[in-house]
Formats: sequence, C-alpha cells, structure tokens
Amino acid sequence: DGGCIIGARSGPNGHTGIDHCTATTYYARLRHDGKIDFEKELAHSASTVGISQSYWDGNPLPSNQWIGMKYCVYNINNDTHVKLEMYLDTTSNGSGGGTWEKVLELVDDGNWSAPADSCSFPNTHIITGGGGVVFIRNTNITEARYKWFTVREIDAGN
Repeated sequence: DGGCIIGARSGPNGHTGIDHCTATTYYARLRHDGKIDFEKELAHSASTVGISQSYWDGNPLPSNQWIGMKYCVYNINNDTHVKLEMYLDTTSNGSGGGTWEKVLELVDDGNWSAPADSCSFPNTHIITGGGGVVFIRNTNITEARYKWFTVREIDAGN
C-alpha cells in the first residue's frame, strides 16, 4: 500500500515510539497499485482507510513521470468536522501553475473509526487540531524526486 504519502496533523513524537497516541494523522496516498485514498491513524501504527478508488485506469502508479499533488485538510462546521481534499496534476509538469483536478474528497464527521489503542480518545476521534507535523513518505522505492514542495498553514478565518 506504499507510494507517495502525505501525512498531516501528526504530533512530533507519534511515529517515533515515544508516544503512539500523538500519531493522530490524516494521510493522502498515491499508492503503488494505482489506487488513491485517505487513511486515518489515531495510534501508531494502526489505521483505517476512509475512501479508496482506482486511478490511472487500474494501472499502477506511473514511474518516470512528474505528478503534482495537493492535499488540503481543514476544519468545517465550527471546527466539529474535518474535510480532506486531494488534487492531482498529471499533465502540465507544473507549467503555468499546474492543471489541477480534484480527485478525492472526504469529510470526517465522526463516523470514521480507527484503532485508538489505549489512548484517551474514542476510535471515532476527529483530528481537529494539528499536532505540528506534516510529512511525506515513500515506501518500497529506490528513488524519489520532488520539486516545488511546500507546506502552508492557512487561516481561513472560519
């Protein structure tokens, strides 16, 4: 299930073995098998997929091709739910700012559960607060190249 993965809202020690209950993370994943999905982790290293679909007409994730990816995570409904959006640019190589298509969207409204182990929150916990960590990860590859990578926190002013 590896591929290009972006994790957001994780805590600083959640993936280090120091405090697995701060690994609260929403993931956007471009998987090697050609699927795209959102995954939720409340206690490292157990998680559940909230939505998954095939992309690239059932073929695996392309190699030797630039793929633009935007991942938006933001609170909605007076900070009671979280909306996840994934956008891909598979054609422009970023020229002119890119040609973006929304390919996946999901709202965590408390009906998406994930294992919470012995943490102090329920398995339906909605991750409305950021833990200060955003990361990218690639699994089972020998090389990855990135260009124009940025992480921004935007105060939308609710």
